[in-house]
Amino acid sequence: MLLRDRAQAAAEAKKLYKSGTTLEKQKALAMLGRVQMEAGDEALVEQWDAWKSGKLGKVPAAVLLELIEACQARRSSAPALEERLATHDKALAEKAGTAAAFEECLEGGDAKLGKEIALQNLTANCTACHKFESKEGSTVGPALNLIGKQKDRIYLLEALITPSKAVAPGFGIMTVTLKDGKMLTGTLVANTSSTLQLRLADGALEKVDTAQIESKTDPISVMPPMGAMLNKRQVRDLVAYLASLDGGASKKSSKSGNSPK
Repeated sequence: MLLRDRAQAAAEAKKLYKSGTTLEKQKALAMLGRVQMEAGDEALVEQWDAWKSGKLGKVPAAVLLELIEACQARRSSAPALEERLATHDKALAEKAGTAAAFEECLEGGDAKLGKEIALQNLTANCTACHKFESKEGSTVGPALNLIGKQKDRIYLLEALITPSKAVAPGFGIMTVTLKDGKMLTGTLVANTSSTLQLRLADGALEKVDTAQIESKTDPISVMPPMGAMLNKRQVRDLVAYLASLDGGASKKSSKSGNSPK
């Protein structure tokens, strides 16, 4: 790209970022990451600092991923960006394994692409455990046809990144050790002050007197952390899709939904 063309592209991208739609702002940031111009780098630094100073009115949450990616694309050529990204990378490492490390995935995703991931992505394999808007899928995990109406995006993101943090009732796997040495492993169905109920692997319901329990593990989800299986764009799209599920497509066949865990 010629110098004058790059300069014009940088100017157009900055103009579009100020007055464009969310999608246009995302494309403008992507352009600033490609034009290889000092003016473009300065614009990225300005937006980065606005984000880090908490001025999200100026930096919409829906464009954070594009901002980070654009800065990463220019970091080797722009010392100011390299310095900021080095600090960001250090903070990100401290958040590893938590939803906080995926804050740029809360907003801005494409629900249509997220649906494709939920129904077709073999790595995520979501339909092995869940049903979404149709009869296809599994009941190993809770149905998700109403999840967007029931939960906010923060909950959805946490459910994808740390699925065992708050397991949906009736879907957590736990192990109970009794005072006589017997061990039971199954899905927690109910837990009261006097009785704990587990659904064993063979489908049998085991009722345990809590007075006979020596120890027990916390319920865990069988769902793997999606952050280790999908990239951040895919996670963001999946959040967008889950947030869109309000039962509209499956209202006749299902009147309840649960968490994606």
